[in-house]
Amino acid sequence: MTSAIPVFLALLTGAAGAAEAQAARPAGKAPFKLLYNNDATNVWSCDSPFHKRGEPITDEAIAGSIDEVADRGVDAYMLSPGLGHFPWWKSKVVPNHYQWWMEKTGMEPDQYGQYLLAGGDWVKVLVERCRKRGMAPFVSLRLNDVHMMEFCGEKHVRSSWASRFYTEHPEYWLEPDHKTKWPSGYSDRRGLNWGEPAVRDYKLSLITELCERYDLDGFELDFLREDVMFRDDVPMERRVEIITEFVRRVRAVLDRTATPGQRRWLSARVPLELRRWAGPGLDVQRLVEAGVDMLNCSGSYHTIVVHDLAKIRELAPNAAIYQELTHSAGTIWFIAERSGYGTVGHPRTWDAQFYTAAHLAHERGADGISLFNFVYYRSSGRGFEWLEREPPFHVLPRLRDPEWLARQPQHYWLGQWSYLNQLSKRIEPGATRTFRFDVALPERQLQTTTRLRLHTEDPIDDAEITVQFNGVELQPTADTSGFLDNPYDRMLSDAPRRRAWLLPLDLVRNGINEVRVTLAKGKQRIKVTWMDMAVQ
Repeated sequence: MTSAIPVFLALLTGAAGAAEAQAARPAGKAPFKLLYNNDATNVWSCDSPFHKRGEPITDEAIAGSIDEVADRGVDAYMLSPGLGHFPWWKSKVVPNHYQWWMEKTGMEPDQYGQYLLAGGDWVKVLVERCRKRGMAPFVSLRLNDVHMMEFCGEKHVRSSWASRFYTEHPEYWLEPDHKTKWPSGYSDRRGLNWGEPAVRDYKLSLITELCERYDLDGFELDFLREDVMFRDDVPMERRVEIITEFVRRVRAVLDRTATPGQRRWLSARVPLELRRWAGPGLDVQRLVEAGVDMLNCSGSYHTIVVHDLAKIRELAPNAAIYQELTHSAGTIWFIAERSGYGTVGHPRTWDAQFYTAAHLAHERGADGISLFNFVYYRSSGRGFEWLEREPPFHVLPRLRDPEWLARQPQHYWLGQWSYLNQLSKRIEPGATRTFRFDVALPERQLQTTTRLRLHTEDPIDDAEITVQFNGVELQPTADTSGFLDNPYDRMLSDAPRRRAWLLPLDLVRNGINEVRVTLAKGKQRIKVTWMDMAVQ
């Protein structure tokens, strides 16, 4: 191989003079209130008004995926151009990815490869369309995405998703023998080892090229695709040093390439929970000191109402903070078998949950809301066509209106989530488990009573379950129906897996509310998969 490393290292030479060439950096917080991420995959994989599955990808289809959220309150539009392994733009750093892959495999590329080989430039369309529609164009680069890496080096159309850099340098993999350890399927151990300087230089070369070539308003570093970035033997403090220095280098590139007087905003997609920060080498204060303007706090895949936004706000008082919401409210495989990368079994986030999560985020210190995977309401599996519908675009402008949100009915829930599971431990007969809701009560006249529901993995049968809410024992009720006309309630459980209790609303308080569930009597332990309540 003629190594691409000297090429992209040469590009970085200009960054060394960033101190002399820095553009003016106006002070102030990022002004955006609603961020929207386009993962690009949906343009091909979902039927939409602008593209049908199986049709070629075109500039018009890409523009359609941007236009559909214009004039809906989105003020920063973030494109994830592929997996971040190689360019989806006209590149001199990695100019011939698909030609190399075709020569290596003798195969024809997928729709993305066909679009790029025909001269397509996804980032060019992004910038031009966002400028026309009044949204700030951002690129969100995935720093360690592992999707499809199980196919690396194989004669398989999906091996085209692995870059030449990745394919020819297994010594840089987190697990150099991952293809032997896990011959198939998704694993977060398939990523690159960020302890290797060459890995960081390669990623920085892609970022540098994007910033030099395109009129972007900002850039996002996605630390959550995937958040396993170091081998186990790298100490936590060393991880933080490496990532902080990388962020400083990115900040220097943004400053050097910005138009004089322009602030090119730097965002970081980071975990909602502070306990998950150290693993990928993240530190709130050091990221901000290194030049991060925006902290996009994410549950990695799900809409979540259990988080550390208030603590993150305390640590970063001057940064713009966002909570990410998605199409999925949890990971419950009640109506479908788990299979592949699909999300058929995931209950969808619906209107009241979007409004509840956004209200709580604003109350806990967020400056705005971000959206991720929002269009996957259009996706389903065979036999689940009833799930397919147009995304609820009508909620978007409401998410940036804290006063309106504060007056709405609320639907709080604790879910079984892929990356933040509050309910995974089973309750043994005679044992008690404690769960916590964080509540920001609405500014409206409340009803006197609501219900608290509990859903389990297996039928509850004759189990005797008692529940205390903030120290007061609740009375059971036979009404286990859904809240506020949630159209996805059937995805949570069926009648044998539900229990409910009457909840006087004067017991519900602003802040943390404690729920104690006791399996007082029963033949088997129970696993709680979902717990919810309405406040209206």
